[in-house]
Amino acid sequence: MINLIIFGNGKPVEDLVETLSSNKINVIGVKQDHKLEESQQQSFLQFLESKKIPLVENIRDTNFKINLILSVNYYKIIDITKYKGILLLNLHIGLLPKYRGNNANAWAVINGEQILGYTIHKLVEELDAGEIYYKFEYKISNDKTYYETKKAINKDIKSNIEITLIKIYNKELLPTSQIGKSFTYCLKLKPKDGIIIDWNVNSEIFFRKFFVFSKPLGTGLKFYFKEVLWEIIELKPIHNYQVSIGVPGSILYIEKDYLYIKTKDTAINVRLENLTNNTPFHNYFKMGMRI
Repeated sequence: MINLIIFGNGKPVEDLVETLSSNKINVIGVKQDHKLEESQQQSFLQFLESKKIPLVENIRDTNFKINLILSVNYYKIIDITKYKGILLLNLHIGLLPKYRGNNANAWAVINGEQILGYTIHKLVEELDAGEIYYKFEYKISNDKTYYETKKAINKDIKSNIEITLIKIYNKELLPTSQIGKSFTYCLKLKPKDGIIIDWNVNSEIFFRKFFVFSKPLGTGLKFYFKEVLWEIIELKPIHNYQVSIGVPGSILYIEKDYLYIKTKDTAINVRLENLTNNTPFHNYFKMGMRI
């Protein structure tokens, strides 16, 4: 039996606990990095209580011998010197060694990557720099959003996390070093990062950002026009539209509920939702206008 303490918070921790339901791994405590909003915190505590898992501040107060600490959705730097003799792992939503830090998969998409996933690695003093034990990779497509990617990641975690942790603990999985590998550090994205302020970029950039910011997981890809906030709820390429110089952000054509908007290289076909009032978009947009 492996005695595990989870450093983490919220739904990702709940999902992990549900997955580790066999008698091979015993979750003996959870350490939060911060309290959630009141209703979420109460729900989280009720979940832990239903599983008879204590919320701990000082993990040394537990009555069990700690074999393993796994960090999941935990946003504080962990001082590894406090946990000598314990195997320390992190479940990083992103593919190492290339993308370290927050929202790693989102930044990978924005940077043009086609393969996303998650990584289990050893915790070391440097953020997300530890040896890699396991990676799950998932190829994305332009007609999907990050919602499908997250479902694939969650499915693999559910299927493989327990056996992977057991193999790592028993030294049946050998890690690979990140030393000498190229990497970048990613910052946490904010809703304002999904507001378009510059149309003078290639169409591909808009498709990448739509993948990242579209709902239900994102906060929406949006822009302001005539003091109204508009959300792009559908984004499609315009087939056979040739690369050309024009006025980025100009309305080229209106077709029923869709707008053709010029970008730096080609144009994009969008369907919009008015987030400010109920006035139809036809009352605001005319061919030849510039956003």
